[in-house]
Amino acid sequence: MIEDNIEGTIKHYQRELELEPDSIGLYKRLSDCYIKKREYNKAESILQNALTLDPDNIGIYSNLFSVYMVQRKYSSALACLMTINKLRYRTASSEHNFEAVKREIDADYAVIQRIRKKIEAKDDSLCAILNR
Repeated sequence: MIEDNIEGTIKHYQRELELEPDSIGLYKRLSDCYIKKREYNKAESILQNALTLDPDNIGIYSNLFSVYMVQRKYSSALACLMTINKLRYRTASSEHNFEAVKREIDADYAVIQRIRKKIEAKDDSLCAILNR
């Protein structure tokens, strides 16, 4: 991404998406530009479009989780994290890589529990959870 010309970079990625509308990487890079500009609604929309193309993409869900956290959409962030864990488990089942995935899921489970407690307490300090 060209740091000095983010608008030009956005236009470039938009043109590229017209040529390659199925490119998940382009959606991710475009959403990164909007995140850099703090245009989180646009980043969210781009990431949701990417999920319609690849509904099992853990990387896209991870980025969407971060966008939801910044926007304080904690219930949506929680749903993303739970989906990530389901996808990880499915991947582990097919690759027989249970121990590594179990460690990741256990770490995410701790985050899920903290998010739930904060939601129940209506606590707005959830962004600190991202620094796990």
